Amino acid sequence: MKKSLLNGSWIAAAAAVMALAGASTARADEIVAKVPFNFIAGKMHFPAGEYVVKTAPDNPDIVSVQGTDGRQSLFILTIPTNDRLEQPHLVFTKVGNQYFLARIGDESGTGREIVMSRDMMEREAADAAVNP
Repeated sequence: MKKSLLNGSWIAAAAAVMALAGASTARADEIVAKVPFNFIAGKMHFPAGEYVVKTAPDNPDIVSVQGTDGRQSLFILTIPTNDRLEQPHLVFTKVGNQYFLARIGDESGTGREIVMSRDMMEREAADAAVNP
């Protein structure tokens, strides 16, 4: 079972990289990306669509995820990562049939991780399957 979950994570990461190849930044700490699948960030469910992801100007530990249509919005606590990619990126982890926003990296090479244990993701994925 764990092996298939890990394979799903790689598939999700590959899908995220492909989906975000055209991601753009309006500012160094802001990513604008079209996400082609439904996903969860924290405990909030987001539909596929275009999103702006950015760090708070006064606290880089806080990241906002907001739909460009203004319907979905979330502030979430993150921790720094050692990611040093020099292009904007979002990384998703797939658990079951559900994608979770796991990491964010901006144009400056700064990476942020949303801390969510595998158990928490499995519970959220199970809940999403029961209550779509």
